[in-house]
Amino acid sequence: MKSILGIFLSIFLLATGAIAQQGTGGFKSGDLYLHTTVWSGISSIDGAIVHINPHTGSVTLLHDLLSSAPGTQPMTYDPWRDRLLFFGGFQGNNLELYSSDAAGNVQSLGMQTTQGGARGLLTPRGDGMVYLLNPLNTSVLSYIDAADQLHVLQDATGAAPWSFGLPMVQIQNLIYVPKTNSLILTRYSLSDPCPGIPANTTAIRRLDLSADGTRVINETCFWFDSNPADFDGETRGLSLGPNGDPILIIGNGGSGSGLQS
Repeated sequence: MKSILGIFLSIFLLATGAIAQQGTGGFKSGDLYLHTTVWSGISSIDGAIVHINPHTGSVTLLHDLLSSAPGTQPMTYDPWRDRLLFFGGFQGNNLELYSSDAAGNVQSLGMQTTQGGARGLLTPRGDGMVYLLNPLNTSVLSYIDAADQLHVLQDATGAAPWSFGLPMVQIQNLIYVPKTNSLILTRYSLSDPCPGIPANTTAIRRLDLSADGTRVINETCFWFDSNPADFDGETRGLSLGPNGDPILIIGNGGSGSGLQS
């Protein structure tokens, strides 16, 4: 069997005690899922979603995809829905957002597109809201609500979309942090207007949200010296640590498709 690591690496270990809306997804604490493009059990180079048994290391196919999301974080586990959410497709060059239970039953959540460009960046709030980059409108950040309706994240006034004036497609990673009710996102240094930011660094933004999660009420921009980076401060992953603080993996000069630590 080939390596199951892929350029769209997304691993999700389901947390103990996650509060789900109905708990009907069939997922268990300790389940491990991977979005990969290079596992030998798939029929297309566009990848698959596989289940990994953390005790035995055995890998089983959940979804064989005929189109895959060319971006980072194309998959997440939403504890409120008790579903995996992922960007992908079951027809060639046809992408959309799906939810899936552990048995492989899927439901489309829309945003169907055949266009190129980054998509993904899925991160759940835990109350039915999931923040994402909508492939049909990559100039803003969006979210779906508990009724699967799509909305645009607003600025502090609630009268206009939040934006910092540069294409959102350049975002590398995005995560919701419950501890601070904020979004953390990372970007290449040369595409972010943090004051005085040098090259080969990672630009990091913290977006503090309103209580209902629909507006950005404050933002902070800072940077991290990631030299030597694979490309202009490229990040490899963003997740929450045991204490609820975000952990960021920075490019270390290695292959973009390989495992980073």
